[in-house]
Amino acid sequence: MYGKLDFLHAAFGIVPDDLDNYESTLDSPAFDLHNIDGKFLLERVTQKDFYLRNGMTANGSRKAKRVHEDVFLNMDLVVTSYQEQEIIGKFFNKLDHLISLHQRKLEMLKKVKKSMLEKMFPKNDAKVPELRFSDFTDAWEQHKVREVADRYDNLRIPVAANLRISGSTPYYGANGIQDYVDGYTHEGEFVLVAEDGANDLKNYPVKCVKGRIWVNNHAHVLQSKNEIADNKFLAFAISQADIEALLVGGGRAKLNAETLMEINMLLPKKQEQVSIGNYFTNLDHLISLHQRKLEKLKNIKKSMLEKMFII
Repeated sequence: MYGKLDFLHAAFGIVPDDLDNYESTLDSPAFDLHNIDGKFLLERVTQKDFYLRNGMTANGSRKAKRVHEDVFLNMDLVVTSYQEQEIIGKFFNKLDHLISLHQRKLEMLKKVKKSMLEKMFPKNDAKVPELRFSDFTDAWEQHKVREVADRYDNLRIPVAANLRISGSTPYYGANGIQDYVDGYTHEGEFVLVAEDGANDLKNYPVKCVKGRIWVNNHAHVLQSKNEIADNKFLAFAISQADIEALLVGGGRAKLNAETLMEINMLLPKKQEQVSIGNYFTNLDHLISLHQRKLEKLKNIKKSMLEKMFII
């Protein structure tokens, strides 16, 4: 079946067996298939070259263009034998199953992280979190960022893309790595907090990084005072603050350095910070691993669609 009004948005699908013989709407016609495999057909019609090119045949008003059944049924398709169609369809079914599996795992891990952040950091006026490692019982103490970290924004150097010398050092901006360059501005373990140009104000970009890095002027650079705070923990603690409420400016909202350094946070003893920081760092690595696997599978599907169909 397909959506007449949403043809250009790849609104196609296979009707489940348990809905067979149900009536479809006028704008979502359904068809019985003869001598063609459903999955094979679905993969072909959801390729951009097919639905964008054929979608141009839609007629009607500008706001309600429709691709009618007679037009759809007369669209050209290049197909192979039914036996080969079935093999291709089963291949993409298995690939889609793998993609869905990794998508669910990724979503589950993100939910776990969100839940654990809420439970392992004190809420409201509490001095201890709801959940903590068994060896720790002391109350957490309130500190400002300036009391537990130093700022190294003075070492930042912005370099225009056409002037950068290619290398192996990650070049950081507000939202993470933008490039890899030769040389470095900072060496060690640091916490990067977007200054301006953040792409997500709700989940504000805060990241702990290690090694030689190059940072431009769109990210603040913090380093914990070793005897008081742990960098990994500090990154997660800052990310729990309502940073969006602290931003100034219009279209390109900015977190001023002075405002960042005055943020209040609760900190446990250093060893508990280390345990919490390591826990969430490992969880982030697991999330990144599943994200990369998911992207790899999607790229494999994209490549195989291009190679296994005649356009």
